[in-house]
Amino acid sequence: ETHGQCSGTQLVTTVGYSTASISPPGYPSGYTTNLNCKWLGTTSVSGAAILFRVTDLTTNCMGDLINVYDGTTTSDNQKHTDQCMSGSSASTLGFQSATSGNVFTTFVSDASSAASEKGFKMYMISAQDFSGTGCLSAQTLTATTTEQYLTSPSFPNGYSQNLNCDWTISSSSSSNVYIEFRFLSLEDNCGY
Repeated sequence: ETHGQCSGTQLVTTVGYSTASISPPGYPSGYTTNLNCKWLGTTSVSGAAILFRVTDLTTNCMGDLINVYDGTTTSDNQKHTDQCMSGSSASTLGFQSATSGNVFTTFVSDASSAASEKGFKMYMISAQDFSGTGCLSAQTLTATTTEQYLTSPSFPNGYSQNLNCDWTISSSSSSNVYIEFRFLSLEDNCGY
Protein backbone atom coordinates (compact mmCIF):
# COMPACT_ATOMS: atom_id res chain seq x y z
CA GLU A 1 0.00 0.00 0.00
CA THR A 2 1.40 3.40 -0.96
CA HIS A 3 0.54 6.27 1.35
CA GLY A 4 -0.02 9.90 0.31
CA GLN A 5 3.43 11.05 1.44
CA CYS A 6 4.93 8.52 -1.00
CA SER A 7 2.72 9.19 -3.99
CA GLY A 8 3.26 12.86 -4.74
CA THR A 9 1.83 14.61 -1.67
CA GLN A 10 4.08 15.51 1.25
CA LEU A 11 2.87 14.68 4.74
CA VAL A 12 2.96 17.68 7.08
CA THR A 13 3.60 16.86 10.73
CA THR A 14 3.16 19.49 13.43
CA VAL A 15 5.94 19.28 16.02
CA GLY A 16 5.52 20.57 19.57
CA TYR A 17 7.18 19.70 22.87
CA SER A 18 6.01 16.09 22.59
CA THR A 19 7.99 13.82 20.30
CA ALA A 20 6.64 13.34 16.77
CA SER A 21 7.94 10.69 14.39
CA ILE A 22 7.90 9.69 10.73
CA SER A 23 8.84 6.51 8.87
CA PRO A 24 8.21 5.01 5.44
CA PRO A 25 5.14 2.82 4.90
CA GLY A 26 5.79 -0.73 6.10
CA TYR A 27 8.32 0.21 8.78
CA PRO A 28 9.54 -1.79 10.72
CA SER A 29 8.51 -4.84 8.69
CA GLY A 30 10.07 -3.44 5.51
CA TYR A 31 9.28 -0.79 2.93
CA THR A 32 8.11 -1.36 -0.62
CA THR A 33 9.89 -0.64 -3.89
CA ASN A 34 9.75 2.51 -6.03
CA LEU A 35 8.85 4.88 -3.22
CA ASN A 36 9.26 8.64 -3.47
CA CYS A 37 8.31 9.93 -0.03
CA LYS A 38 8.26 13.49 1.36
CA TRP A 39 7.59 14.72 4.89
CA LEU A 40 7.60 18.23 6.33
CA GLY A 41 7.93 18.66 10.08
CA THR A 42 7.01 22.15 11.20
CA THR A 43 7.16 23.50 14.74
CA SER A 44 4.02 24.76 16.43
CA VAL A 45 6.13 26.86 18.82
CA SER A 46 6.99 30.41 17.75
CA GLY A 47 10.76 30.92 17.47
CA ALA A 48 11.64 27.28 18.19
CA ALA A 49 14.00 25.05 16.24
CA ILE A 50 13.35 21.36 15.63
CA LEU A 51 15.71 18.82 17.15
CA PHE A 52 15.69 15.58 15.16
CA ARG A 53 17.37 12.19 14.97
CA VAL A 54 17.17 9.38 12.42
CA THR A 55 17.27 5.94 14.04
CA ASP A 56 17.00 2.30 13.02
CA LEU A 57 18.29 3.12 9.51
CA THR A 58 18.43 -0.06 7.40
CA THR A 59 18.21 0.60 3.67
CA ASN A 60 19.84 -0.58 0.45
CA CYS A 61 22.72 1.78 -0.38
CA MET A 62 22.47 0.91 -4.08
CA GLY A 63 19.37 3.08 -4.55
CA ASP A 64 17.42 3.69 -1.35
CA LEU A 65 18.35 7.03 0.22
CA ILE A 66 17.16 9.48 2.88
CA ASN A 67 17.89 13.21 2.68
CA VAL A 68 17.06 15.76 5.38
CA TYR A 69 16.94 19.56 4.98
CA ASP A 70 16.67 22.50 7.39
CA GLY A 71 13.72 24.19 5.71
CA THR A 72 10.73 23.37 3.54
CA THR A 73 12.33 22.26 0.24
CA THR A 74 15.33 20.42 -1.21
CA SER A 75 16.85 23.85 -1.96
CA ASP A 76 17.39 24.50 1.76
CA ASN A 77 20.40 23.64 3.94
CA GLN A 78 21.01 19.89 3.75
CA LYS A 79 21.59 18.20 7.13
CA HIS A 80 21.88 14.55 5.97
CA THR A 81 22.89 13.72 2.39
CA ASP A 82 22.09 10.41 0.68
CA GLN A 83 22.15 8.45 3.94
CA CYS A 84 21.78 4.68 3.89
CA MET A 85 22.88 1.60 5.82
CA SER A 86 23.33 -1.77 4.16
CA GLY A 87 23.92 -4.93 6.12
CA SER A 88 22.37 -6.59 9.11
CA SER A 89 22.91 -3.85 11.69
CA ALA A 90 20.93 -0.63 11.88
CA SER A 91 22.53 2.81 12.03
CA THR A 92 21.60 5.93 13.99
CA LEU A 93 22.42 9.39 12.69
CA GLY A 94 23.39 11.95 15.32
CA PHE A 95 21.10 14.64 16.68
CA GLN A 96 20.69 17.64 14.38
CA SER A 97 18.91 20.95 14.75
CA ALA A 98 16.74 22.60 12.10
CA THR A 99 16.94 26.26 13.13
CA SER A 100 14.34 27.34 10.55
CA GLY A 101 11.65 25.55 12.57
CA ASN A 102 11.04 23.22 9.61
CA VAL A 103 12.62 19.93 8.64
CA PHE A 104 11.99 18.51 5.14
CA THR A 105 12.77 14.82 4.62
CA THR A 106 12.82 12.78 1.42
CA PHE A 107 13.16 9.03 0.98
CA VAL A 108 13.41 7.14 -2.32
CA SER A 109 13.60 3.41 -2.91
CA ASP A 110 14.54 1.65 -6.12
CA ALA A 111 12.96 -1.37 -7.84
CA SER A 112 14.58 -3.99 -5.57
CA SER A 113 13.91 -4.75 -1.94
CA ALA A 114 15.24 -7.21 0.67
CA ALA A 115 13.67 -8.45 3.88
CA SER A 116 16.47 -6.85 5.94
CA GLU A 117 15.57 -3.36 4.67
CA LYS A 118 13.28 -1.97 7.38
CA GLY A 119 13.64 1.71 6.48
CA PHE A 120 14.10 4.22 9.31
CA LYS A 121 12.37 6.11 12.07
CA MET A 122 12.91 9.84 12.53
CA TYR A 123 12.04 11.54 15.80
CA MET A 124 11.41 15.30 16.06
CA ILE A 125 10.73 17.70 18.93
CA SER A 126 10.51 21.49 19.13
CA ALA A 127 13.44 22.98 21.00
CA GLN A 128 14.44 26.35 22.39
CA ASP A 129 16.48 27.84 25.23
CA PHE A 130 14.61 27.70 28.56
CA SER A 131 17.72 27.99 30.72
CA GLY A 132 16.68 31.18 32.50
CA THR A 133 19.33 32.63 34.77
CA GLY A 134 20.41 29.38 36.44
CA CYS A 135 23.86 29.48 34.86
CA LEU A 136 24.54 33.06 35.97
CA SER A 137 23.43 32.58 39.57
CA ALA A 138 21.31 30.11 41.52
CA GLN A 139 17.70 30.19 40.32
CA THR A 140 14.62 28.94 42.15
CA LEU A 141 11.74 27.66 40.04
CA THR A 142 8.25 26.99 41.36
CA ALA A 143 6.46 23.91 40.07
CA THR A 144 2.80 24.33 39.15
CA THR A 145 0.14 22.15 37.57
CA THR A 146 1.12 23.62 34.19
CA GLU A 147 3.88 21.83 32.29
CA GLN A 148 7.15 23.82 32.30
CA TYR A 149 10.50 23.37 30.55
CA LEU A 150 14.12 23.78 31.54
CA THR A 151 17.17 23.49 29.25
CA SER A 152 20.86 24.20 29.15
CA PRO A 153 21.87 27.56 27.67
CA SER A 154 21.75 27.80 23.85
CA PHE A 155 19.65 24.63 23.55
CA PRO A 156 19.24 22.91 21.12
CA ASN A 157 22.82 23.90 20.28
CA GLY A 158 25.66 22.64 22.45
CA TYR A 159 26.33 24.18 25.84
CA SER A 160 29.49 26.15 26.66
CA GLN A 161 32.46 24.76 28.55
CA ASN A 162 32.96 25.30 32.28
CA LEU A 163 29.32 26.02 33.07
CA ASN A 164 28.11 25.72 36.63
CA CYS A 165 24.32 25.88 36.58
CA ASP A 166 22.10 25.74 39.65
CA TRP A 167 18.31 25.38 39.57
CA THR A 168 16.20 24.58 42.61
CA ILE A 169 12.69 23.36 41.82
CA SER A 170 10.15 23.61 44.60
CA SER A 171 6.42 23.24 44.98
CA SER A 172 4.13 25.81 46.58
CA SER A 173 2.26 22.98 48.29
CA SER A 174 3.26 19.65 49.79
CA SER A 175 2.69 17.86 46.46
CA ASN A 176 5.34 15.92 44.58
CA VAL A 177 7.32 17.43 41.72
CA TYR A 178 7.43 15.29 38.56
CA ILE A 179 10.52 15.70 36.32
CA GLU A 180 10.81 14.11 32.87
CA PHE A 181 13.99 14.27 30.78
CA ARG A 182 12.89 14.43 27.13
CA PHE A 183 16.39 14.92 25.82
CA LEU A 184 19.72 14.44 27.56
CA SER A 185 23.12 14.55 25.88
CA LEU A 186 26.26 15.05 27.97
CA GLU A 187 29.93 14.71 27.15
CA ASP A 188 31.44 11.26 27.59
CA ASN A 189 33.59 10.47 30.63
CA CYS A 190 32.68 13.58 32.61
CA GLY A 191 34.63 12.55 35.68
CA TYR A 192 32.71 14.99 37.90
